[in-house]
Amino acid sequence: MIKLNIKEVKEMLLDLKNENRQQAGKILRTVVRLTAQHVIRSHVDGARYTAAYSGNMLANWQVRLGGKAAEYQPLPHYKDRQPLAGETLDYEPLNGFASISYQQLAHEKLRELSEATYNITWNSRVVFENPSPYEVKAGTVTGVSDLSGKPFTETLRSVNYRALSAGSIQAFALDIIPAVVQAVIAGHSHITYKSLTTKIE
Repeated sequence: MIKLNIKEVKEMLLDLKNENRQQAGKILRTVVRLTAQHVIRSHVDGARYTAAYSGNMLANWQVRLGGKAAEYQPLPHYKDRQPLAGETLDYEPLNGFASISYQQLAHEKLRELSEATYNITWNSRVVFENPSPYEVKAGTVTGVSDLSGKPFTETLRSVNYRALSAGSIQAFALDIIPAVVQAVIAGHSHITYKSLTTKIE
């Protein structure tokens, strides 16, 4: 499971919350939305055939309010995936994108997560997590196979060595907070990652 530590994000905004709870709520909402969008972009950018970035894992990112934990929901076709054209399944077939294109799945998930963030207020009990039974760290993904029930370890490609671990997602969220605070205080009505990119990088 990979999740965003919302408590740590809120702790960085406590002083602002005491001055203006509405602004703090908008900042929290924006940080969660931009972090969710970052996660989906990371899945799509060159990660299609990496075990840790399967369609099944992509489909399980969830934003929930009320503190309810996300529930693991494998894609319907996940366990029965057949080889793609020219592909040999000599590994645990974790890439679950047989009946829907990866790009379409990412587009639908991006819209779902973005819409889910719109109702976040400062008092919301927010959960942003992926309950898939995988853990990404030290250049590998480990977990228990849905297919065989056995533990597995896969090495990530070098291009994705640091991508989408719990630590990298948390770092992204914390890194964008100053730019988001500045944009909210400046009165920007809709804040996008593109409008903050130069400030983040």
